[in-house]
Amino acid sequence: MANKRNLFISDKELHLFNSINKELIQNISDQSLLYYAVSVEHTKTNFYNESIRKSVFSPVEVNARVSFAPPKQTSTNFTTDTKYALSVYFALDELYQRKLTPREGDFVEYANIVYEIASLVEDQLIYGLGDQKSMLHAECIVSRKSNFYVIGEDDK
Repeated sequence: MANKRNLFISDKELHLFNSINKELIQNISDQSLLYYAVSVEHTKTNFYNESIRKSVFSPVEVNARVSFAPPKQTSTNFTTDTKYALSVYFALDELYQRKLTPREGDFVEYANIVYEIASLVEDQLIYGLGDQKSMLHAECIVSRKSNFYVIGEDDK
């Protein structure tokens, strides 16, 4: 795709930026997580199109920049609740090459804790160009592995 709108930033610079970004995530930061894509076809839903337990495909290891927020504790009259949050930055080039499309409601596993993707935003622009994005930012909330099962594995 030719970049005709900007005189100083050519396709070569865009490609260089994307390749450096991909190399930083894959080789230098060396962070990865397991990504579980929800199968809409295999998930049983109720009348309101809701499901208690989702069906997911086999996990895929994905390189990403992961920011683990310290847990927040809240106290009520009855109990103390600990909330975990995770920010994940996927390189869009790697997602395109691996034909992965993260969606809200999919699951990721990082440091033996399972999270559900709560929101997705493409917020990392290249050189401020609105149509050139490099990262997909996923905000994740803690979940349980009992909320889904992997298709093909024995149901326990």
